[in-house]
Amino acid sequence: MKFSVALLLFVGLALHYSDGALYTAEDYQKFIKTCGKILRTSSETYQRYKDKDFSENSELYCLIRCVGIRTGFYDDETGTNWERVEEHHSGKPGLSEYKKATQECTAALKPEDYADDYCKKSFQHFDCARKAYDVHLKA
Repeated sequence: MKFSVALLLFVGLALHYSDGALYTAEDYQKFIKTCGKILRTSSETYQRYKDKDFSENSELYCLIRCVGIRTGFYDDETGTNWERVEEHHSGKPGLSEYKKATQECTAALKPEDYADDYCKKSFQHFDCARKAYDVHLKA
């Protein structure tokens, strides 16, 4: 009995992660919803996120930070968790170029660009990754 439960769990995980991605679009929606509840995010900010309107908005920046932390892709101390990101995008062409472009962009960020605003710092890392993704990984 224990073996069959373990086998089912393994098969389920294998199917879930078979494309290399750690999270599905549904998973991200759950992360966004949970973070939105924690942060008491406004409906306007949710809409901006859906519309990919990433212009200056501290509430949106905090939502993005929360999602990054909860997925394990971002940490306030170390920034981007490349081991996790590489695991998520495993096997995709352009991954090394994506990583290099993102790292060059984040290396250019200066503490005075975000001061002690952790949400803004996280957003700036996200923005570097988003722009590099559009060039190197987007199909």
